[in-house]
Amino acid sequence: MTVADSVAGDFPQARGHWLFGHAAQFAARAHLLPAEVGAGHGGIAWFRILHKRFLAVTDASYIRQVLVTKHEKYERSFQYRNSQVINGRGLLSTDGPFWLKRRRQILPAFRPDALQRLAPSTSEATEAMLASWEGYRQRGEPVPAIAETQHLSLSVIGRALLSTDVGRGDSERFGAAVRDSLHLLRRRNTSWMAPPLWLPTRGNRHLHMTRAILDSYVTRHIAERQHCPVRHDILQTMRQAREPDGSISLDDGALRDETKTLFIAGFETTATALAWTLYALAGRPALAEELHDELHAVLRGAAPDLDSLKRLPLTAAVLNETMRLYPSVYHISRECIEEDMYDGRRIPRGSLLLLSIFGMQRDPALWTDAEDFRPQRFLGSDWPRHAFMPFIIGKHTCIGNHFALTEMMIALAMIVQRYRLALADPRPVGMQARITLAPDREIALRLDPR
Repeated sequence: MTVADSVAGDFPQARGHWLFGHAAQFAARAHLLPAEVGAGHGGIAWFRILHKRFLAVTDASYIRQVLVTKHEKYERSFQYRNSQVINGRGLLSTDGPFWLKRRRQILPAFRPDALQRLAPSTSEATEAMLASWEGYRQRGEPVPAIAETQHLSLSVIGRALLSTDVGRGDSERFGAAVRDSLHLLRRRNTSWMAPPLWLPTRGNRHLHMTRAILDSYVTRHIAERQHCPVRHDILQTMRQAREPDGSISLDDGALRDETKTLFIAGFETTATALAWTLYALAGRPALAEELHDELHAVLRGAAPDLDSLKRLPLTAAVLNETMRLYPSVYHISRECIEEDMYDGRRIPRGSLLLLSIFGMQRDPALWTDAEDFRPQRFLGSDWPRHAFMPFIIGKHTCIGNHFALTEMMIALAMIVQRYRLALADPRPVGMQARITLAPDREIALRLDPR
């Protein structure tokens, strides 16, 4: 009996094409399919993409079981391992003892004093962005929110990681390389038969080319660090990491892989969340004015520091609501490595799971007016904390979650204090599952100085 047969006996199965299963639907809307399959069958259901079978999960209690209470029975699935062709053996693509040791080696780079350095770096990068926005405004042109937030995010990461500002040219090349490589990896993960990476197919050549772009940028900065004064940034902290016996924790290859991983994991997720936030505010002028009133009362036009961020509850709530409705990580995959049980039903060893963060965070059984943008839900205590996981939970909680929140809050506070935002194109913006849950077209913003 196969794993598929075993699962079929315990869980409902979504009906799909007899040969391709749900491959076409998944390719067209990867964020929606697991959410719809799970929600339509009681929170957990079986579906198929070509020859691979998955359990789609929107049930918040089982998601927590997989990620927290019985995490030892589950590990990152083949999709993460396949990404090593781009990331190398970084935190995003490994698991088990190797991953745990590496996370402990890197964790000191994210201690609280690093956040203190992040705040002024984010303010400087945001101020530079706003200066370019003024040029757009004076020319009567709309601001391309996605392109601008992506450059801002890369600029902030560049300063925090490498003590360098990522120029526009590098920003565009690096961002395009990341998006292209992960798009190609997704195609490999869902293809019927992926060619071995040594075979010089068009897709493989493109993968190796994009990896070379990422590697060259990162290794250049690592090599330069041998001949420059000590800098107080994440790369320097990782270089200084030592094992208990005094030996170096991370050689140049490990530094390259982890620096790439932090760039890849950090820039698109933060940029997309911030772009969605600006879109939401531009279409809700009353909410934007309420947000401005909070910012003015606390900041009086100044850039926020870490202490003032704690006194901006509506600002935090607006970002939380954005991440609820538009989670950058819309689903995560796991493989059951030891038989488990949930709700009296068996999860056989070898089962592949897609945990739909998107579906769980829009579940109307858990969230009042689940499809509406209502930041006020996060101002009280009566909301389902167990069903809100924008940075995942458990041992694989995003190591840079506090960095991302700090960056987004500072940038949002500075933007809303400076401008009123309006949509240059009133048509609704749809969602598209790319690396993140991205807008399906550029968000053009009109600016009105305050």
